[in-house]
Amino acid sequence: MVKSSALISLIVFWKCQGQRSVMGIYHILQGKKSAQTIQDVHIFKVQRFFGILSFLSKQQFETITTTLIKEGYIIENDNQTMVVTKKGKEWIEREQKNSSFLSDYHGWTYYQIDRLFWLRLILFSQSLTSLKSRSPFVPVVSDWAVQTFVKKRIISLKRPLDNILQELYQELFAILQTCSNDQASLFVLQITSAEKIGYTLNQAAEFLLIDSEEARLLHLASLHKILTVLTEQNDSIRFPLLASLIADQNQDNHLTSSTKKTKEWLEMGFTINEISKRRQLKVTTIQDHIVELAHIEERFSVQAFINEQNWNLINEAINETSSIKLKEIKRKLPDTIDYFMIRLVLARREREHEFS
Repeated sequence: MVKSSALISLIVFWKCQGQRSVMGIYHILQGKKSAQTIQDVHIFKVQRFFGILSFLSKQQFETITTTLIKEGYIIENDNQTMVVTKKGKEWIEREQKNSSFLSDYHGWTYYQIDRLFWLRLILFSQSLTSLKSRSPFVPVVSDWAVQTFVKKRIISLKRPLDNILQELYQELFAILQTCSNDQASLFVLQITSAEKIGYTLNQAAEFLLIDSEEARLLHLASLHKILTVLTEQNDSIRFPLLASLIADQNQDNHLTSSTKKTKEWLEMGFTINEISKRRQLKVTTIQDHIVELAHIEERFSVQAFINEQNWNLINEAINETSSIKLKEIKRKLPDTIDYFMIRLVLARREREHEFS
């Protein structure tokens, strides 16, 4: 069992309080962009670990779960879901104190941005150093969109190559000071220049005598730590070259493409039924998009879909049941209140009151 993967899985089991299935936990750790998983991520406050174990197969995750059960860290409850034992909680508390890199993860915030930043950075480095040495090169990144971005970025830098390379070196040197030695070493070994092709992550792990899965998690933690620095307004000024590699990324990247289209129709004043007909999608699918918007977009208002009276009734039912299970909440409510309304309240109830 890989310790860090097991620990992260255990933390998400604990956060979900036995209210989600093993596959529900797996989807969170995989970074699945479904309506249910997006809701779970926000309700259970596990944004930090969203997509962190995307490299694990279903079989590998089942092996981790089985081992956690055998070692007494989780047990199956009456609802056939997993709850964390006292022994499991003690392990979490102990490891959270000792494993500082756990706090570096921001899976939801940097979903897909982390990989995009990394691909742009290694191609940026390779391109600049190759231009400096005037040597032809095969791009280390084959993605056409990344190649186009890097090419345009380099053309826009109207400064001598020596100056740009010096700036890039200084920025990387300074920002890697925020990482652990292992994180920084893994990072640097993978950088490609005109003189050398960077190691693969597995090669770098082998060189540093680190388990390959641990290396994946360490590298991801370093990327998230660096991106956190780069997205801070004051710090982005200190690292203009690195920050420019993600300057085009924004909150809309968290929305699924279909939800973005529904958002456009809503902003034009169309109702749920009208959008459903025009897009030839089920009403429930459009409702899923709206719940997704309620979870993700701070300024999104749900007042067009639920009135204050129903909002208060649902809140009371949630408090009375101490549950976020839709069926349990629905039993406490009149038939005029549907699951869509309940999901909207669950999405927004801990933010500023919608009707204040």
